[in-house]
Amino acid sequence: MELTQTIETERLRLRPLRADDAERMALIANDKRIARNLTHVFPHPYTLADAESFLAAPAGLAIDARQAVGSLDAGLIGVIGADAGSGENGDVLSFGYWLAAEAWGHGLATEAAGAFLADLASALQPRRFEALVYGWNPASGRVLEKLGFVLEGRCVQRITRFGEVTDELIYGKLL
Repeated sequence: MELTQTIETERLRLRPLRADDAERMALIANDKRIARNLTHVFPHPYTLADAESFLAAPAGLAIDARQAVGSLDAGLIGVIGADAGSGENGDVLSFGYWLAAEAWGHGLATEAAGAFLADLASALQPRRFEALVYGWNPASGRVLEKLGFVLEGRCVQRITRFGEVTDELIYGKLL
């Protein structure tokens, strides 16, 4: 089964990423506030070359489960995606997203993630979704809780990012 090519919500359009997204992606992703909440594979500064490399890389699933998140009136505002586990965890999808800072606090992450996860669940029928959140980012935890995720664990002082140490929170949702 395939993911829906384009998903429209009340305020957003999710669609496959394209090579011509690189310039806009580099512009909005070059924000330390975004990088601070993502793993070390998301660099800061974030350059056009970083965006082009990301867009050229194969996705972690047999189908490309990465989508551009666009505002219906403002174009690309972020990226959302999922990767499958392997072996005995092959039907577990790890999920993540980032949005431009100006899009924070308006319910757009919840709107995008809800639509994206519903499409993934229908297309891939995973056993569960999971997501990791840094302790200093409670807003991301609230997004997940609104979508039915449960806080399953806290790894104390597990993350060091830009010289700061924080907890890693593990959220899960059974399907």
